[in-house]
Amino acid sequence: MKKGILIVSLLIAAIFLSSSGDCDGSVDPYDEENLGVQEINWLDDETLEVKAYVTINCAEDIHDGDYEIWWNEITLWHSYIECTLCAECLCAHELTYKFSGLNKGDYEFELEGLGIVSCAEEGEFTSGAVAQGYYRGCCGGLETFEARAGLEGGGLLCHDPTKGNPSCKHIGTKSEGWYYSGTDELIIYGQCANICGDGICDIEETPENCPQDC
Repeated sequence: MKKGILIVSLLIAAIFLSSSGDCDGSVDPYDEENLGVQEINWLDDETLEVKAYVTINCAEDIHDGDYEIWWNEITLWHSYIECTLCAECLCAHELTYKFSGLNKGDYEFELEGLGIVSCAEEGEFTSGAVAQGYYRGCCGGLETFEARAGLEGGGLLCHDPTKGNPSCKHIGTKSEGWYYSGTDELIIYGQCANICGDGICDIEETPENCPQDC
């Protein structure tokens, strides 16, 4: 998410440093005087460090940061993993931005946040049967595969269709799991073979050949 419009200088470099990821209990998330840009420190004539506080939901996490410069205006961006149906609870986070190669001067600052809906990456499972606001689907370009057939409410395995189809391999060993067909590239470890008596009615099991599970 590089938004750097380097009008001021083509040699500007910026580093985004967030806090440890935990709420800063020393800052009241409801007191606006403690929020926003709080410290602007020139370390030398070309190095600027800016500290700010933003609030997000207690169940959310800061994901990344970026910047945008337009003449003497600097927009400080931060993205966070968004929780769409979480309880009403605010948490303050400290954000630190460090610029180098920036001409020393007076700049105006603006904070902007971008909520990102979390998605399941390759080798992870979707959230399964949950309320709409909590659903976690596959990230872009990935497709789903029913690797937990018979498991009520179980999520779907996300895989890259350009690499092939998921195939259960190395059955009965510590390496058992789902692999891409033809390449043997691992998607995820785990029991994948149909085992009668495991309490799960798998794809190939029926009430006739495995009444214990189906």
